[in-house]
Amino acid sequence: MEYLIALLIVALIAVLFFKQPNKVYDVVMTSLIDEVRAKEADIVHGLYNKLPDNIKSKVDSQTVAQIVSFTIQVASDILVDKEKAPS
Repeated sequence: MEYLIALLIVALIAVLFFKQPNKVYDVVMTSLIDEVRAKEADIVHGLYNKLPDNIKSKVDSQTVAQIVSFTIQVASDILVDKEKAPS
């Protein structure tokens, strides 16, 4: 039964994709970027803890947070078309 429901959902997404591929792409990319932004603190924490000690002594968590924030912003600008996005 679960497989049937999953198959119907995949079929619905496929139909929507073939009818309006740009809209599906925008929705998927927007939700992906929103999810990454929501997890930004966890990303910064994980990256900072994984840094080697010689780099960690030169860089503070604030710098890592700025780098992660700028990276997410650049990815958002590249993946989501600002002209089509609702304001």
